Amino acid sequence: MKFIAVLLIVAMIVPQVADPCSPDAISKVVRGLEELSQSYVNVTSAVRYADEWLKACGEGNYTEAVKAYTNVSEEVMRLSIFRDSSRLGMLLYKALTTLVFVLIPIAIYLLLPRVYLYLWYSSKKRWFVVKRK
Repeated sequence: MKFIAVLLIVAMIVPQVADPCSPDAISKVVRGLEELSQSYVNVTSAVRYADEWLKACGEGNYTEAVKAYTNVSEEVMRLSIFRDSSRLGMLLYKALTTLVFVLIPIAIYLLLPRVYLYLWYSSKKRWFVVKRK
């Protein structure tokens, strides 16, 4: 009886390794990859690890699936650090692109007449005016 109680306590204290091929684990990783992708983070390395992981799950190779699952989880955690900076960078890029597209017509409106007049005056300044009698 004491042996069973000790066994239950040890089972509660030692964390259980979840099945890496379970639908919950797959949906958790896919959800994390989707969130990172929507935040403009490059997830190609994590997708490559996820491909290896799902192939190992499909083949029934449990040890390889556990290794690949840890690789995918670590990669997702590593990439989640870059989420905010990547989103800020993309927001800054979009804002600057919009600003350039707004400023181009204004610059053309203001500068084109000046450039035209400057070129016209510089081409005409060597002309001589002759008085008529």
